[in-house]
Amino acid sequence: MFNFEPTWSLISKTSIPLTWWLLDIQHPDLAGLIDNIKECGEDVLSQRLRELLPPNTPWQYPRGDMHHWVPVLDKFDLVLEKKIKEYDVANVQIREFNDEDKAILLEILRVEKLIMDNATSRKIFASYDVCLFASQDDKQYQRLTTSSSLC
Repeated sequence: MFNFEPTWSLISKTSIPLTWWLLDIQHPDLAGLIDNIKECGEDVLSQRLRELLPPNTPWQYPRGDMHHWVPVLDKFDLVLEKKIKEYDVANVQIREFNDEDKAILLEILRVEKLIMDNATSRKIFASYDVCLFASQDDKQYQRLTTSSSLC
């Protein structure tokens, strides 16, 4: 059976420009960011996301493929699922989010939007259509984040 593994010597001889996403190799800076987010606990998630990806600053990492972000997105899904159950959001939400939970939820939404804006193969993300809608309505997101900072 034919087994092809790209090597640096083979790639350097081709006329194809060397890009990380083309080779399906994760850029080391991006791998470090993903590992930092994956390994942090839920209790410090909001703070860590703000430290690693400060709000209102441009994306400083190379573009990566969405499948590299799957572990982070899975982590976010677990947190969101937990908050949906805790606050009974699937039904009529009676209890308001406390400040800490609100901060975590807003940071997750902000970072998911950043990932969507700076990754290839976005359609593999199950919430692609929701994030696409959210990214087209930045004023709504800004209102949400502004109102949450006033509370």
